[in-house]
Amino acid sequence: MYVALEDGSAKVGIVKWPDMNDIQEEEWQEWNIDLADPCLADVNMANVVKVYIGFGGTEKTGQSDYGAGKKSGNYDTVWFDDIRLYPPRCVPSYSKPKGDFDEDCVIDYLDLDNIARDWLEIGGWVSASPPDANLLAAWFKFDEGADQTVGNSGTLGSSYDGFLGSTPAADACDPLWITNDPCAARERCLEFDGSNDSLWMPGFNVTTNTATYTCWVKRSGDQPVYTMIFASLDANDPDPNDPSAITLAGLFFGSSGPDAKPSWAENNELCYYWRGDSWADQTGLIVPDGLWTFIGMTVAPDEGIVYMHDGRFHQ
Repeated sequence: MYVALEDGSAKVGIVKWPDMNDIQEEEWQEWNIDLADPCLADVNMANVVKVYIGFGGTEKTGQSDYGAGKKSGNYDTVWFDDIRLYPPRCVPSYSKPKGDFDEDCVIDYLDLDNIARDWLEIGGWVSASPPDANLLAAWFKFDEGADQTVGNSGTLGSSYDGFLGSTPAADACDPLWITNDPCAARERCLEFDGSNDSLWMPGFNVTTNTATYTCWVKRSGDQPVYTMIFASLDANDPDPNDPSAITLAGLFFGSSGPDAKPSWAENNELCYYWRGDSWADQTGLIVPDGLWTFIGMTVAPDEGIVYMHDGRFHQ
């Protein structure tokens, strides 16, 4: 796929999409084109008369009929939206000044405040930013608010949608949609009872030895043993309360009482599990009660790291 600009002197500059495999993704993707790109150097930007968007085509350049022909092959539909022309500006995801912590492309007192606010504190502030949707295989927003289906907004698409409970039919194992609680002031959320409720998601067949899992969690009191945040379970033993059923990955926390938590875990302490018990350990992080908390788990071939951010400081 390419974009070509032609000026009044029939000079043409062509910029190609960097990764053609992306064309097969059934998701909206943003393409920012710098008009200072060397491929556009011959075009008079003060006298652009034509803009082409195309696929394949000829390798001819400097031709006024570029894009006018059509090659044989397979055909499908591609959607385009919001074609815009901006004056020079800063795009944080591409380039921003060093020291710009709040990503407004200006280094000012707000960035200084970000630094000074946590001076000599044990923790520190984390500037949150929306995830890159093009890098998310699975992204469950929980914004449906009703019914059984939980949509996947990640790159794998709707064929990897999940559903409430352990079966597509409504039953006692379904978590509840919350749409009128302060927790859902911005978007809806799901309430799990900590015991039987679950959310089923299909196997993603992720063929990588590095991955990241993130979520927002709000705990309400002490929770039962092995309260799962997420887990990859054995199809023959899909019990989320049975740690032996975890075959690949799991992130969970335990409750109070001598028989209600692993002997090596503190009450409501985050614990993780990875690849057949090769890693299974506590983190020292206690999930706070009654507070929305961001939790992330990153895995690599030889380590796993769990992060927790409760809005006040990160650990």
